[in-house]
Amino acid sequence: MTNFRSQLLSVAVLALGCSTSSSSDDSRDARRDTEVLAAGDTPALASAVASPKHVQGLVGSYRHAGGQAEQDALEAAVEAVVQEMNVLTRDIARRRLLAANKIPASLAISTAEDHVTIQLDDRKYTGTIDGPAVDAVGITGDALRMTLRVREGQLVQHFVGDKGKRTNSMRRKAETVVMHVIVESESLPKSLVYDLTFAAKG
Repeated sequence: MTNFRSQLLSVAVLALGCSTSSSSDDSRDARRDTEVLAAGDTPALASAVASPKHVQGLVGSYRHAGGQAEQDALEAAVEAVVQEMNVLTRDIARRRLLAANKIPASLAISTAEDHVTIQLDDRKYTGTIDGPAVDAVGITGDALRMTLRVREGQLVQHFVGDKGKRTNSMRRKAETVVMHVIVESESLPKSLVYDLTFAAKG
């Protein structure tokens, strides 16, 4: 019963894969390289002088171009996670994971001086590359902490909270931008992993 309640409460706060974090956890997380790159990629050290110029190739306004195929893939990934959970928590876990991972219709990446802004639909997140963690609000309204990094040409946006974390790794692929998403939580039996594809608006 204790495990069931723990799963239920933790799933309830899975917004962007995490919930509110403590200040000590924020500081520790800001100093750590916790980002996870796409499967098969080799992690690389950050650029010695990382700055917005390292993500100029990603700057632009995009629309989701993955269609129903990526929606189906997301739902399948969620199903694979919840099938390993307590049968009593599966339905609520499925609903809340899907709500917290709703596919954005649009993506915009911009720079101004030393700041980078990532906008997903009407949610804006601004930070500095390799800078300190900043306050952010998740898709379901939870208070989060966010950091930005650059890894092998990828812009890595990392959210953290008490119950988990989410990493969005954005990279250029031909004429599109691919976002590799990893949602992790101690309350999930395994990470939720999926990709989103965005094409330039126009």
